[in-house]
Amino acid sequence: TLQQPRGQRAGLDGWTKQGTCPTSCRRRQCTMAEDSSRNGSHGHRRRDTTSSRPHSQKKDSPRQGLRIFIGTANLGSALPDTDSLSAWIPHHGKVNHVLNNVKTSSIVVPKEKWNGIDTHGKIEVIAIGIQEGVPGSNIITATGLTAKLTGISVKERNVFSKALGDFGKPVDGALSRVNEMIATGVKGANAEYGGTKKLIDMVTSHVGEDYTLMNEYQRGEMVLYLFVRNDLASASSITEVQAENCGIGSIMANKGGIATMLTIGSTRLSFLSVHLTAGEGMLNYQQRNANMEKILQGTNDPTQSSHHAFVFGDMNYRFSLPPSSKGTEPTKEENMFVCQRIIAQKDWISMNQNDELQRALRDKEILVGFQTPPLRTFPTFKCERKEGVTYDFKRVPSHTDRILWKSNEDKETPINIVPLVYEPISKFSTSDHKPVRALFFLPNRPSLKLDPEKTTLYITLKGFKCKGLKPAADLLYSDTDTYLKFRCEPTFLEKKSSNGKKRTVTVKTSDRPSWPREEIKFQINVTSEDEVYGAYLYLQCMHKHPMSGDSVLGTVILDLEHIVRVSLGVEKWNDEVERHFLRNGKEVGKLFCGMNIRWGKIHNSHQPSDQPKVVPPSSSHGCASSAEKTPRMESSEKNLSRYLKKLGLPHGLLSIVLQNYHACEKSYWFIDNSASMQTRDSHLMGDNSESVQVSRWEELCECVCFHTKLSAKCRLPTNFCLMNAAGFSSGPQQFSVCCSKQSDVASEIEQAKNIMMTTTPNMPRSPLIQCISDFKKKISRDASLLSSQGKHVTLVMCTQGLPTDQTGQTELAALRQFKHNLYSLSKLPVKIVFRLCTNDDNIMHLYNSLDAKLDNCDVLDDFFSEALEVYLHNPWLCYGLGLHRLREAGLAWGLIDDLDTRSLDLDEIHQFCNQFFLGENKKGSDLPHPKDWEKFKQSLSELMKKEKLQWNPVRKKSTAWISLTKLENMHQHAQGRGKNTQTPGDSSNSSHHKGQHRKQPQSSSKANSMEPLSKDSTLETVLQCWSHQPPRYKRLYPLHQLLVSIVDVFPPTNTKVESHDYFNKWNPISEEAFSENGDELMALLKRGMLCQIECFFFINI
Repeated sequence: TLQQPRGQRAGLDGWTKQGTCPTSCRRRQCTMAEDSSRNGSHGHRRRDTTSSRPHSQKKDSPRQGLRIFIGTANLGSALPDTDSLSAWIPHHGKVNHVLNNVKTSSIVVPKEKWNGIDTHGKIEVIAIGIQEGVPGSNIITATGLTAKLTGISVKERNVFSKALGDFGKPVDGALSRVNEMIATGVKGANAEYGGTKKLIDMVTSHVGEDYTLMNEYQRGEMVLYLFVRNDLASASSITEVQAENCGIGSIMANKGGIATMLTIGSTRLSFLSVHLTAGEGMLNYQQRNANMEKILQGTNDPTQSSHHAFVFGDMNYRFSLPPSSKGTEPTKEENMFVCQRIIAQKDWISMNQNDELQRALRDKEILVGFQTPPLRTFPTFKCERKEGVTYDFKRVPSHTDRILWKSNEDKETPINIVPLVYEPISKFSTSDHKPVRALFFLPNRPSLKLDPEKTTLYITLKGFKCKGLKPAADLLYSDTDTYLKFRCEPTFLEKKSSNGKKRTVTVKTSDRPSWPREEIKFQINVTSEDEVYGAYLYLQCMHKHPMSGDSVLGTVILDLEHIVRVSLGVEKWNDEVERHFLRNGKEVGKLFCGMNIRWGKIHNSHQPSDQPKVVPPSSSHGCASSAEKTPRMESSEKNLSRYLKKLGLPHGLLSIVLQNYHACEKSYWFIDNSASMQTRDSHLMGDNSESVQVSRWEELCECVCFHTKLSAKCRLPTNFCLMNAAGFSSGPQQFSVCCSKQSDVASEIEQAKNIMMTTTPNMPRSPLIQCISDFKKKISRDASLLSSQGKHVTLVMCTQGLPTDQTGQTELAALRQFKHNLYSLSKLPVKIVFRLCTNDDNIMHLYNSLDAKLDNCDVLDDFFSEALEVYLHNPWLCYGLGLHRLREAGLAWGLIDDLDTRSLDLDEIHQFCNQFFLGENKKGSDLPHPKDWEKFKQSLSELMKKEKLQWNPVRKKSTAWISLTKLENMHQHAQGRGKNTQTPGDSSNSSHHKGQHRKQPQSSSKANSMEPLSKDSTLETVLQCWSHQPPRYKRLYPLHQLLVSIVDVFPPTNTKVESHDYFNKWNPISEEAFSENGDELMALLKRGMLCQIECFFFINI
């Protein structure tokens, strides 16, 4: 269970061996003895994944694994008091708070069978599900109408637009605004009167500081909290959060469910908190079953795609006697009489026989494969709100609050969940329900020793036959056209076959389809045990419908890890597969097929066997030193050279780019797919090289598709990850290019394109903090090795803005955490690239300030906006698309990264031109220095004649890379400054448009001198002298002169004016940016005011 996430390098400890102690000791390794940690000195135990294998354990050492606490409570719309909370949730996660004084009836597995499970220390995972958890709630807070309130987007978005096209868009827009107002009002009301804020504060404080709150999610009156112990948080992540309403009309959120997928290492755990329909009788029982099926369908059934699953909550299943021989239901009085007798006599056998949930599980009406312990304790509902158990007999006492669990592993694999304790809490006094809690143990996976001679697993599935298929209720059996679809998860394990998608032909109108002659073949790369842990083969039976689209009839999951284990000792292995199709927790048919397995070896003659691996096992791409180039590297260099030429970049640039290419071990892209990415404020280059306005997502799709091709051609291992789960139907959340030796780049490029094109950005949040935190913890383990080899990894964050919480709101605490994570990440061998997709001034200012403070960081916008930024600072350069692509990929060098933030001086321009046109390998052929201006200009002119003209998006025409005219003006201005030098403290002779660090154009004859400023000069005086021409100060200076001089007239340059944070937002602008005339100047000024040029201060004053 505690293995590393797939994609991390084998041989490095997964989560705490080299982690930071989460307490105040702040040491890299906590070496305190286990006994002292048990006494609470640190609140955690040092765990070593390398020594947690069963074969290496000491005889008396405790078994290694996860201890998982599940708690569920219906609070009855009232906050619990401290005593009630302490009786339910273990204080600071201590195991002995659960096991102390536990009753024998609450122990599920006898203690003698616990086999050395550690009963001390602190629980690793704590999941809390709460129903009716909004104090003082009313019908508005229970509706869950909007994405702001529910935390996820409405399932059917833009209903009228889909039905009516453009005519329906205004209706959808109006509904969206109404929902926004309702959500804002509800959120404010909840905050004013307490809401769930006080509840989460109580729970978090009770759990303690040794835990990280991984998930906090509210849907109406339902809440789900998920805590992970700090020393496990580095290997943990929330990969999916979904919710579904089951109230009136499927709109009310007082009933429904919340599903969360937690990934710890390579193990996926799903937690589903539910609140089902209340009431007694057969109709309500059937409605509860329908609720459960609807919740699983609406949340994409995480119980199937996880290794272990937990379902808990107020399920409302009641005590009910079976119908009579005549089929009549028992009356409430009959149920009440028998139930009271059973409770008094503690006849638990009869209680289990008449429990609706046990009956539904036995009849496989819901949650097939799940289990819950036999009832041996008092019913949890309906009780009086006081300590102890006293029933309110308005309702039949029933076990409404339940916890269920399931392991999807093969039964031969001994890593199933072990239930230790399951008990209701009688001391809980503030609700008419008694909460239930349970403690589980999940052992570590047994060691998997791979044979180095067996690196490829060939799996053939054949002879498919289905029986008893049960289509959805809206389909007739005779209309069922079916086919089988196959895939491997994770996808990078499989070498893509040449025959395209893995699926069978379609069989018409049959509930017993068969494909006796079809074969589906998989070729699985088994090079590391961490890649195999938790891997699955998915077999889906699909219903083909030409009008509404294909739908899933049922799914079968084959445990790929189990297949590897049972077949390792033999060359060939045959088996017969007989599995049930599952859909929304119910059996919907059966699959029969044969499975043939054989092992093979992949030969690799290019990479030395003793070469250390720096990258994760999923990426076997390594970079040899320049002294020993492999054929792969030579091929990559040729492809990279072709790409540079295709982009119109000078050939001399190749040597510089290759240095960055070889230093980059791997590239990671995090792609923001939140709902705001649908805003149409981005630009793409059209067929005539003009700017075409598109949505942020469309522009980002074009960017990602280009870089997948670039990575594939140049063999640069690149991993792409959507920040929010795209959903099961859209494909995996992660995809990669060239991350294994046997990568089929054509298939990987096609897969990346399909995922980007089929993903709809509709999630309300941008989890930047979580993404950066997970990445930092992952890279920290490889930091020393990367630094020793002079290498780094590239992190590209494609985002539209600021980090948000689950509801899409940005908080001050989140911004502080975001900045802190970035500062600590910048100290590692990581190059950070922020590829922004926004025009918001405040967001751009935030990232630009981060760019100035962080090491190895570059911030850039779309091509057209970035070209304008570069032009405003360095107008002598044509910012071509090729330079923009290099910066996006993290392959640019220092001077290119600075083009959009400051003006280069002549020495730096000389260095830039040398690197840009000649590279760094041509010694003795450097350009003459600009001090000898004529020779420098002549040599530069000769070099540019060899290059093609580039499209200049600012001037809207093709130009040379370098404008010699603008460079000549800069040279003349530099000479003028040398003749008119003044001391920094001499303000009496300072020119109005010439600060201590600014250039003064000789052609600016209208720029008169500014009057001396006294110590008592007011801001109004400074503004008047800066903006208006003397002597009467009635006429404004030209706008472009104001833009150029604004930085020098105010702080921090001019210390005689009181400093203010507002002044820090101003960007220095080159004088040459406004040396053009006519329409071009006016267009540039208009664009400049849209591009964070702070020129409105004097107007506001």
